[in-house]
Amino acid sequence: MNASLEGTIERQLAARAPDAVVALGAILRARFGSHAQAVLFYGSCRRANDDTNGIVDLYVLVDAYPAAYGRFLPALANRMLAPNVYYLETPFAGRTARAKYAVVALDQFECGTTRWFHPYLWGRFAQPCGLLFAADETVRGRVARAMGAAVATFAARTLPRLPA
Repeated sequence: MNASLEGTIERQLAARAPDAVVALGAILRARFGSHAQAVLFYGSCRRANDDTNGIVDLYVLVDAYPAAYGRFLPALANRMLAPNVYYLETPFAGRTARAKYAVVALDQFECGTTRWFHPYLWGRFAQPCGLLFAADETVRGRVARAMGAAVATFAARTLPRLPA
């Protein structure tokens, strides 16, 4: 990843999210416990940096599905056809903060930003994204590299299809 792209991604990841989004991320961290490796904030609410006029888009990157879910069927479904998507809402400052969140294993996230044939992950994460939580600096680096890979994959897969 070139230095300019890396710097842009780092700035985007470090951008402060609205307090309600931080609260939603904290709920997900608690829900998945030590299995949560990262929580990402992306989509229209991220671009506007405002959660009051929409449903927040979040991703929870986990270490392993069986441990994260504690149940066989959701873990199997997520491994076979990632990601599983859920709805979350919580009272916040006199209103209801809402989110849809997807769960994907960190290794599948990395693979999906580079090698998946469909754009589900590389298309989403070629856009600005915030990092609400990373388990450690190694995970933070893996997320940043995966986002750089998403940008490169997006460009490689779409630019050749554009008219001259």
